[in-house]
Amino acid sequence: MADELRPCPFCGGEANLMSDYSSDHDHTFWQVWHDCDTNPGPVRHTYGHALSLEISTPWCTSDEAAIELWNRRAERTCHYSYDKEICAWRCSECGGLEPVGDHVRFCPDCGAKVVE
Repeated sequence: MADELRPCPFCGGEANLMSDYSSDHDHTFWQVWHDCDTNPGPVRHTYGHALSLEISTPWCTSDEAAIELWNRRAERTCHYSYDKEICAWRCSECGGLEPVGDHVRFCPDCGAKVVE
């Protein structure tokens, strides 16, 4: 496992590690996140605009687990399928619901690479 966070797979911006203490669980949880809108990295320079996209790992029980999950996100793949019951597109990896377009290369919820 690398202790260094890889950049955002969408825009190349710097990822952030954060923690939050849960009094309900008496434990600190960790998450890696990036907001392409407020910290767009090279995408604004290249395309002249920022993405409105926030991505993150799920809350993890350790900082090492959150970093490992973030750094290996592109090794997983997913596809979106249309769920007729709820009239929405669903990620096959995490079940997240997202609008799907040609520009979606990674799931904003789990970071898996979208494949056909």
